Amino acid sequence: MIRGRYIAGDGDIADALAIRKEVFQEEQHVPDELEFDGKDEYAMHIVVYDDADRPVATGRMLAEPGQMLIGRIAVRRAERGKGYGDFTVRMMLDKAFACGAEKVVVHAQAHAAGFYEKLGFHISGEEMMEAGIRHLPMEITEPAFRNSCACRGGCGKGTDA
Repeated sequence: MIRGRYIAGDGDIADALAIRKEVFQEEQHVPDELEFDGKDEYAMHIVVYDDADRPVATGRMLAEPGQMLIGRIAVRRAERGKGYGDFTVRMMLDKAFACGAEKVVVHAQAHAAGFYEKLGFHISGEEMMEAGIRHLPMEITEPAFRNSCACRGGCGKGTDA
């Protein structure tokens, strides 16, 4: 069974960091100083494990006034297309809204905007460059998330706190 874990930044986030290193640094050539920005220690991390209990996906949430900023969402190359990214983001959204966020913001890589739109996000600003990669600011509110196809009948299932 696929399972997800929430891990505080002061916990064992080695699996999350390993996935991020593989995806962002090795595949996308994001420099160390941009990927490891000093915010991990006070973030909430999500790690998703496959049926064999191998870490396959991760993401990070940062609390900001009235909102949560999600990011560092990564799925190992061999595991893409299996729903792990969707599962990761849904876990993040469920936790963010359970913690009282009014909205959740993501700086989505431009090629992934459609993925986020399927979850109920909408583009909320102008395109920007981050780490040499085109990004779009996107956001979602709890009602939009709860009414999206991605949420109906499945939010929070298969997760452990």
